[in-house]
Amino acid sequence: GYQRETVSAWQETQNQALRSLAALAAEVAQRHPEAHVVVRPHPFERSETYRLLLPRLSNLELASEGTVDRWIIPASAVVQRSCTTAIEACLAGVPALSPRFIPILPEMESAEAVSIGCSTPEELHEHLDAALVGSLVIPEAQQLALDRVGHDWLGFSDGRAHERVAARLLDASE
Repeated sequence: GYQRETVSAWQETQNQALRSLAALAAEVAQRHPEAHVVVRPHPFERSETYRLLLPRLSNLELASEGTVDRWIIPASAVVQRSCTTAIEACLAGVPALSPRFIPILPEMESAEAVSIGCSTPEELHEHLDAALVGSLVIPEAQQLALDRVGHDWLGFSDGRAHERVAARLLDASE
């Protein structure tokens, strides 16, 4: 249902974003040799594409096995561009950074809302520097967005989901 030109533009933008994010990961790994930088392709992406783009650095890992939580939970920060990983990171208490200087189409509003937006590479590096020493705090606007997105996506986080499910089942059985 999309025009060929629209899809072609999306593909070109996504291709450029992939290349830019790979270059950014290499830059971060080189700037922070003490940090373990993990590049985690989406499950539908070919790891080989990233393998060809990433330099071999001792602190830069391309990881595609298992689930992403394995890398999110111990992370100081997650750098992503318009990806649900931002929401997962924030739910785990890990700041999500979005390099908004990298264009992407289509943009995922909820992921961008919970992320700390970085307009320039320098701004991204400032936030990463703070995250690596544990002083980066998720701003109130992103926390409020996370509360809204979390509620919209996951419902109430009150430990009483079983009661709501049971009530619905009872209602349906009447």
